[in-house]
Amino acid sequence: MAEEKRYAVIDGAAEPRLFFILEHFDPPVTCLYDESLQPELLKVAPYLVEVTEKVGLFLAEWGTPWGIFLHSQADMRTLRQ
Repeated sequence: MAEEKRYAVIDGAAEPRLFFILEHFDPPVTCLYDESLQPELLKVAPYLVEVTEKVGLFLAEWGTPWGIFLHSQADMRTLRQ
């Protein structure tokens, strides 16, 4: 049985600090929209992010409604589908 992982779906339009997390903590991540979008649309797209320990601590400090947490044994590719 696969180990359960913790993920977050983060709304890039609602949370501009998303890219700070991606740049500084380098977690596994995928855009939930087609990645052939124009760059300005990628900035406001929703992203599926694996919640590592550092990412989890950072998200716990945010006061904005940035998105949701989810737990799954599925890998990121499967969840994105």
